[in-house]
Amino acid sequence: MDLNPKYEKGEKLLCFHGPLMYEAKCLDVKVKEDGVIYFVHYQGWNKSWDEWVTEKRMFKYNEEGLRKKQELERQMKSGKVKVLRKSELKSQSLPPPEVLEDVERTLKPGQVKEEEGPPKAKNIKTSRKIDARVPVDMKETEDTKPPIKCCEDSNASSTPPVTVTSRRRKSRVSSVLKSLENEDGLSQPRLSMLLPPCLKSWLTDDWDLITRQARLYELPASQPICNILSDFLESSEARMIKSESTREINNYTSESENTQLNTNVPIDPGVRREFVAGIQHLFNLTIGSHLLYKFERLQYAELLKQHTGKRMSDIYGSIHLLRLFVKLRDMVSFVRFDDHSLPMLEGLVAEFLQFLKQNETVTSESRITV
Repeated sequence: MDLNPKYEKGEKLLCFHGPLMYEAKCLDVKVKEDGVIYFVHYQGWNKSWDEWVTEKRMFKYNEEGLRKKQELERQMKSGKVKVLRKSELKSQSLPPPEVLEDVERTLKPGQVKEEEGPPKAKNIKTSRKIDARVPVDMKETEDTKPPIKCCEDSNASSTPPVTVTSRRRKSRVSSVLKSLENEDGLSQPRLSMLLPPCLKSWLTDDWDLITRQARLYELPASQPICNILSDFLESSEARMIKSESTREINNYTSESENTQLNTNVPIDPGVRREFVAGIQHLFNLTIGSHLLYKFERLQYAELLKQHTGKRMSDIYGSIHLLRLFVKLRDMVSFVRFDDHSLPMLEGLVAEFLQFLKQNETVTSESRITV
């Protein structure tokens, strides 16, 4: 048995976790009697997913490994690879053997799919026959198809003809751009927001739980959004009273590797209460249309039936509120701000994200169903 490690500590690699491969980093190497094991961290995942794995689950981060990773993702989209629940990941850390064999067959050197290769000369005809193997975008209509170029005679001008379709399209685009310019939509400054790394990791885990493991949060949440926002107000007011003498009422620093966001805009308590009320109202308006994954919609419909007349901010918890803040920049992109309002909003957003970061009990209270 070869006990020489194939991977080094600190090396970037690809590692199986369930049916797919992910980018990972080798943190430690141990040589045992029965083989070599590696402690890996999956890039962008929470540290709780770090684990010891064998070389069977690992691949070099090179062209061949990336091709295997892409082929597995393609097969999952086609339905050949089953999305596993968390309980199933423990018993099946690799895809089924038949899937791996299919991947190896697909990526065998010299075997290039016909549709990926250059078109043959004999197929370049003016015929409108469509090859059934080539995917066709069903959303493409006659208005969006490029006009068919006719044969030009020797006296034709070198300038390409302008078709009715292209004129219509340019007219529509021009009218939209003009309306946006009239509303100052293109010249409006955008909301700046820095998400702390720990909250980014939390969102990554949230995506993994819902989309890959097909799990749901237990609702109503033990700490609903209305309570979180109320605690934020109380915490801010208490801190404001305590820090008045030091003049550090609204000085927050968002941790990042090379970037710091300082918010030194004085915020009136009344404005902070309006901000909290606005966030709660916006959440209740957008939860069903913008803040849920497809897998969560059935649960949302059942909650509407079970809790008639109850606000969704009294049911959902911190993770769904954090999803709102991620989308907040786009939601307010066409709101007109004066020179004072935008910095104040940025300060309030940074203040609340810092509150979430410093209160781990709020971000860890979400209960998950099997």
